[in-house]
Amino acid sequence: FFTVTGATTVTNNADSGVVTAVYPATLAAYNGTSGAVACGSGGSFTVANNVVSTSSGCNGPVTVPEGITELGVASLCNNSNSCGNKSANVGSVTLPSTLVRINNFALMSSGLTSVNFAAQSSLTTIGIKAFSYTSLTSITIPSSVTSIGGAPFYNSSSLTSVTFQEPSSLTAIGQNPGGNGEGMFQGTSISSCLLYTSPSPRD
Repeated sequence: FFTVTGATTVTNNADSGVVTAVYPATLAAYNGTSGAVACGSGGSFTVANNVVSTSSGCNGPVTVPEGITELGVASLCNNSNSCGNKSANVGSVTLPSTLVRINNFALMSSGLTSVNFAAQSSLTTIGIKAFSYTSLTSITIPSSVTSIGGAPFYNSSSLTSVTFQEPSSLTAIGQNPGGNGEGMFQGTSISSCLLYTSPSPRD
């Protein structure tokens, strides 16, 4: 008797006694443009043309390498209607200075506890429900961000603090299409928010 592990299928020919095991294809490691990046405690995420496209059993902490420009739609989220069949549990995530977009649902239900942005972040866009249903308690939005989609922190009930790094470039906060008016901080522990817009003076 013997054990076959890691195979997707195993067949045993009763006549010849030959056992055939088929293993999943191994994606080449990230090469600065495309490939697989290992997550801290197991699993990986896949990069295609410098965009994080999907993940497989990605358990954090997670460090997204320099050169990557986007977290794709639902790329690091965890088993929900918007995520497909993924099982990420990222914990802490460190993002590179080259990241420009965090797309819709990118980290939804991902077990996210903290986000570390690069000091010279290039991030401009945070998509719809990008950080929803997470365990974030606080977050600092880089000053480079110009647009935030609807309900970005929806039902992240532990969230108590959102800081906008100054001087903020934020010009647009969207709504969640078809989302029944879900607000920016709905389902969080934030009860009030004061945003200053230039050139209005601070009272």
